[in-house]
Amino acid sequence: MGVRISAVYTVAMQDPPSHLILTAVLTCVAAIPNHVIRYTALGLTAVCTLLYNISIRSPRKNLRRLAQLIDRADLRIHYATAHCPRYHFALAEQTLRLLQVYHSVSAIYCRILGLKSQRFSWTQYRLILNDIGACITRVEGISNAVENIIETERQRQLADDMNEVRAVLATAPPAAQIYPPTQYGTESCLQQCLNPQQGMLSPRMSLL
Repeated sequence: MGVRISAVYTVAMQDPPSHLILTAVLTCVAAIPNHVIRYTALGLTAVCTLLYNISIRSPRKNLRRLAQLIDRADLRIHYATAHCPRYHFALAEQTLRLLQVYHSVSAIYCRILGLKSQRFSWTQYRLILNDIGACITRVEGISNAVENIIETERQRQLADDMNEVRAVLATAPPAAQIYPPTQYGTESCLQQCLNPQQGMLSPRMSLL
């Protein structure tokens, strides 16, 4: 997909543990002996909590989180394309779906920019959050589909490895099947038969 989308919308920061902060604040408020001051502090805490929740759920922050998810999905698609050539068309379909999400994200970002010159509207705010949430769901579905392709290819290669080992064991002499392998016995022979240079599992482990 070329330039990473997070380079356009910047990288999102992790949210602080808000529940721990709220617990600490409420504990301090409960320790205030004066009832008037206590209830005043409790009201201010409720207002600050509401404003904080609105802030962390802002469209811009959710959009940056979505940008990170798109980047990760894009990287996994490129990885799968290089290591799973059997699934070229399935990966092309997932690439198209990801590009469609990218197009939707660009449209949402334009809507956010347009809101700067307009009067604040809760309706527009909720619509944008819902659209971003729908895009996040779509990207997660794409990522799951790509991971399934990677795991399917890994299982196929491992099955081939097991069949190769079974074929070698089937042709092994009876003595090699009765006595345990030694440093220069059956184990080294199997590795030399399957892959004289690197050992039998080296090519397959590249997918891990």
